[in-house]
Amino acid sequence: MYEQGERMKGYKVFERAIARDDGKMSRETRAELMYCAMCCVAAFGDVETAKMYLREMQMNGLDFEYALSDRGLMKMESSALMRNQLKKFAAGEGKSFGTVQREQYERDKAAAAPLPPTNVRGLADLEISSDTDESVDAIVKRVAALLALSAVGFVALFKGGMSIMEPGSLPFGF
Repeated sequence: MYEQGERMKGYKVFERAIARDDGKMSRETRAELMYCAMCCVAAFGDVETAKMYLREMQMNGLDFEYALSDRGLMKMESSALMRNQLKKFAAGEGKSFGTVQREQYERDKAAAAPLPPTNVRGLADLEISSDTDESVDAIVKRVAALLALSAVGFVALFKGGMSIMEPGSLPFGF
């Protein structure tokens, strides 16, 4: 059994080697580095990171069961629970937390009642009645009228609000 500090040093070495991959590293070497990093994080108890390395290892062609039985590769020292979780994940049975959440979301979305169709159309589909003047002058006049009404409405609401806020104007007496 290795001490925790030695495992961490080993993990850092594997991590640096993986990060230095410039595309010239063989798939076999990369897969073995992923396996070694997986063994280190499995010993720490980090199941999600171990699954990430396991996935990468398998993508590079190294089978999990083969790697565990190969005496030429690092021995995986982890809890039985960790080993079982990784075996299930390697076999495609175990799912990561994010995958479970995404599948639940998709099931909920599919089970939700579909929204009733609406008659709302986009601006491009709007029909302008034939009696509406579309000239620039007419549009400017309508915008000016809207601004004037907005200003008058603001002043009326502001004065009404201020009259309520005057001392003694409230019926419940503050």
